[in-house]
Amino acid sequence: MKKEIYLDERNKRINELINPSKKDKVLIIGTGVSPKTEFFLSKLYNCYNIVSGDIDRKNIENGKKFLPEVDFIYLDAQKTFPFKKETFDKIVMTEVLEHLKREKFVLKEIQRILKRDGKLILSVPKRRWFNVLSPITHVQHFREYDEKKIKSVLGQNNFKVEEIFVGGDIFDLLNLWAHLIYKYFFRILHVDPFFKKNLEKSFSKSFRGKGTDILVRARKNNLNAKNKIL
Repeated sequence: MKKEIYLDERNKRINELINPSKKDKVLIIGTGVSPKTEFFLSKLYNCYNIVSGDIDRKNIENGKKFLPEVDFIYLDAQKTFPFKKETFDKIVMTEVLEHLKREKFVLKEIQRILKRDGKLILSVPKRRWFNVLSPITHVQHFREYDEKKIKSVLGQNNFKVEEIFVGGDIFDLLNLWAHLIYKYFFRILHVDPFFKKNLEKSFSKSFRGKGTDILVRARKNNLNAKNKIL
């Protein structure tokens, strides 16, 4: 089974940061049109305690159809999450934070529902000069980040960055345009990247610090423990 699953370089990096265990209870914020992370965790790592939330009900129904073993739910990341304190071992949020107006609110909610020393794995777009050519930047993003900025934001919200990796390059932007053209003009939702080889190369270590995508694993700081010491 493992040999039959295609895992591109970006998803390899994300899975390495998640470092999944069968016992982990994982929340994925932002199912998207293609629940890739859910698929890899379920099929490749045999994780069966996965919750995936999205604000688009079509994405939820699509996920239920293809991965019935995953718990797909409606989740608005700008409102209080429907979970108790310290519910999840790991929370994954890729390409979501930049779309949310209430940045601090969602990070506070993630803090609340992560277990002691739980891990947040996220990705955000890196601020680059050629992003002015991206339609997503102008229409959907409230902000973009560099390494210093994302570390600062997470630190201010009581997360300790454990690992950070920068990948991707301008071919990601070209692939985005190809995706949008197919989606809106040809009404084809899923399309293999025109620049697949380049996209794979772009996440090699040689592109560290020069990419378009920042991947981060951060640990929840235990505020209760600090308060007891004080």
